[in-house]
Amino acid sequence: MSRLSIGVTSTPESQRRERIGKTRKGFNQGKCDAFTLIELLVVIAIIAILAAILFPVFAQAREKARQATCMSNLKQLGLAYIMYAQDFDEVFPRRDNGDTVPAKEPRDPTPGQSNGMVYPYLKNLGVLVCPTESDRAIWVDPYHTDPFVSLPMSPENQKQYYGWISEWGWGQTYAYNGYNQTGNGVDVQYPSQGVNRRSLSAINHPANTILLAHSLGARGAFWGMGWFIQWEPDRNAAFYCPITDVHNGGAPVAFCDGHVKFVRQSVAHANDQEPRDDNPNSMWSIQ
Repeated sequence: MSRLSIGVTSTPESQRRERIGKTRKGFNQGKCDAFTLIELLVVIAIIAILAAILFPVFAQAREKARQATCMSNLKQLGLAYIMYAQDFDEVFPRRDNGDTVPAKEPRDPTPGQSNGMVYPYLKNLGVLVCPTESDRAIWVDPYHTDPFVSLPMSPENQKQYYGWISEWGWGQTYAYNGYNQTGNGVDVQYPSQGVNRRSLSAINHPANTILLAHSLGARGAFWGMGWFIQWEPDRNAAFYCPITDVHNGGAPVAFCDGHVKFVRQSVAHANDQEPRDDNPNSMWSIQ
């Protein structure tokens, strides 16, 4: 056989490879790259399931972040109350202008209620707003007035209170454990409840006695009041002013020793927390 004929003659192996290559080329040319309807529906179903699982988790994470900010606000506010007490003969401030001694003492505006009284130790009204309920910021705006609860002050009182215009504070977020009216000649059911106008030495268990908390306010409290809280658990009772449940069922609470922790609404207003004089375990009592 000549050298030329050997160069042009195909071997069986090369012929086999050639057939395989042609087959693959034809297969690739006829292949369809689009999803079928069933495949598309399966993908959509998987995405929907993942969204249903993850979205509530993301919402809870966001709420936890807001709760952390709320606790930080309360920490600062609680320290302001303690500093106020240290500067005023170790006595906590009054609750509002109805919390006076004697009962017939003329009322002054007390803008911001007790939170307004400790303003010099804060110098920041933004601390009084929880990001979860930012709509309540209107109640800590000293320049907002209305004819019902944010009444305008006289020019003399405006000069006295930092140039503020209104008696703000009705539905504000952070409330004082200040429901005792022993100075007003009122028959009080729980004389040991509340820390307003109490001396630090009179509070027997400061680490277990509520000073401030995020209040329910306009979301269900009596008359929508947000500047003070008390134990009363009956939603139909006068002065039903509990802590809120907006933070996953509870609220940040500041105690009289300065620490802050999360407390469930159901725990704070349970029967075993009734502020009787013979119940030293009550978070609402100074006993």
